[in-house]
Amino acid sequence: MNKSIGIEKLCQKNVPLALHSSYQIGGKAAYFAEPETTKELLDLLNSCKKVGLDYYLFGCGTNILFPDQPRDDRIFISLKRYIESRLINGKLFLSAGIPLSLISLLGIIVDKSDFQFTYLLPGSVGAGIYINAKYYDDQLSDLVDTIYYFDLAKDRLSLEKIAVEECEFDYKSSIFQDKQWLIVGADFNLTDCSQQELQRIDSLLAKVRDKKLNLSSLTEFKSFFTTEMNNLKGELDIDCSYLQEIEQFREERNHFEYPCCGSVFKNNYSYGTPTGALVDQLGLKGKKYGGAMIAPYHGNFIINYNQAQTSDVLYLIDLITDEIVKNYGFTPEPEVIIVGN
Repeated sequence: MNKSIGIEKLCQKNVPLALHSSYQIGGKAAYFAEPETTKELLDLLNSCKKVGLDYYLFGCGTNILFPDQPRDDRIFISLKRYIESRLINGKLFLSAGIPLSLISLLGIIVDKSDFQFTYLLPGSVGAGIYINAKYYDDQLSDLVDTIYYFDLAKDRLSLEKIAVEECEFDYKSSIFQDKQWLIVGADFNLTDCSQQELQRIDSLLAKVRDKKLNLSSLTEFKSFFTTEMNNLKGELDIDCSYLQEIEQFREERNHFEYPCCGSVFKNNYSYGTPTGALVDQLGLKGKKYGGAMIAPYHGNFIINYNQAQTSDVLYLIDLITDEIVKNYGFTPEPEVIIVGN
């Protein structure tokens, strides 16, 4: 592969994508990069464009199914080490790689209850904005003011921005899904922080930057954020009952018991019945193929229960799709992003 010096500097070779996926599925990427700053990300992407290299961008890999045999001529670029923040005029900029769940802890620190719904939501800020992440009636688009992005369709990239009102946010959708735009980060609506609050935020960000931490693992993700929530609860002596309710809700529904991507399909609100309930009605819960299984506790989860491969999960996705089409007359829209070979 003909690469520039910048690409050589930032790339690792033969990295298992399973380590960067909540599914714990995926073959070895011939080339893999984890830029840590806006400059590194910009240099890497411009270098790829300059020499004509194909690349695939993702965050924590919590909503992605990687291929068993990735292409040798593609660079996989994870943004989960891209952790930057700054406070300017009452707006807190958070970069795309910052975990969504961290926003809930910032809400504890600065006493903003509307930030707390992101607790234990897997994924990163960039992906959360892309799909307008939500929990019941709360959604990420209600927290942001301005979104920053690179227009990947351009020959030379530069930082651009768009106001939240122009982003066409809706149920799990946004303007970013129709554009070749890479979300770099966003300004969050936040009143000015005290020096002590900023120090607490910086301390949390430092912990997330620890390269020994792998938040693509659902087990490690849950352990990290429940520990940090309890630490803040003890230090600040504040009410965290809402976050504890979220934790109980997710534990009771086994959200972190097996490697998975969460909901595989979006709900079809025009039909009126959640996809998981339709799968239950079809008697498909517990159906196995290879090392994958339609979760016995949630019809819209396909779990990796025994060293599953991508092909195992795809078989079950196709099975659910075919059965819903045959019995209910519509094609369910996947929520999981399937990365082709």
